[in-house]
Amino acid sequence: TLASHINVATIYAADEAAGLVLAQDFGTATLATTPEAARPPVYLEAIETLLTLQTIPDFAPDFLGAYDGAVCAHEASLFVEWYLPYRGINIKEEAANAWHKLWQTLGDELYATTKATIILRDYHSVNLHWQNCAAQIYRLGVIDVQDALRGTPAYDVVSLLQDARIDVSAAQTTQSLNHYSQKRFSGDIIAQQDFLRDYALCGAQRNFKIAGIFVRLAKRDNKPSYLDHLPRIIKYIRHNLNHNSLQPVAAWLAAYAPDWDSP
Repeated sequence: TLASHINVATIYAADEAAGLVLAQDFGTATLATTPEAARPPVYLEAIETLLTLQTIPDFAPDFLGAYDGAVCAHEASLFVEWYLPYRGINIKEEAANAWHKLWQTLGDELYATTKATIILRDYHSVNLHWQNCAAQIYRLGVIDVQDALRGTPAYDVVSLLQDARIDVSAAQTTQSLNHYSQKRFSGDIIAQQDFLRDYALCGAQRNFKIAGIFVRLAKRDNKPSYLDHLPRIIKYIRHNLNHNSLQPVAAWLAAYAPDWDSP
């Protein structure tokens, strides 16, 4: 179970029918509330926690769904359905279908070529609680694990380092990626390059999804503060599109939504 490997909240009592759970309180000290100068130890433990989870033999339980092309395409389509109209860009059904098919293909290839591990999917600053009283990786309390799936391990690294809600410095990103790669791949250059490809693909897909979700939260659910995070999301997408594996995605944007990231 997750609890035997990382620090997740203990459930003391549960009433499933009523939808109630009495769970351990991790407090309010999250990565998001930690001053930037004090964040490096938290990022270190966050990477170590992922390494622990991802290197447990066969720890991708069969009862978890697959984060495959169908899921990738469905989520990436939120960009077309919500973000582009918000920017005044309305595309035709044919183009929307091409976007969906593109991400279906990329997602299926990613799932087929990478050994699947458990991915928590919301592994980011507001869900990572610092526990000073604990030791080693257990200093990091992890919440919001109920949407876990089986997929590429790069996804949760993206969640952490391309955080939608806080800025992660270039130095911290580089340090964390290097630490992860050195411990996970032990100098295997090809494996490291494959990981960076996966990181770019997951980063683009996740941030296209988040751009759509944040616009939906603002427009449909009357939560306009989410729009404040869009410049950060756009910056991540631009960065990921520089990887050659994203050329088909960049070509689609150039053809159907060339002004998607205009100020």
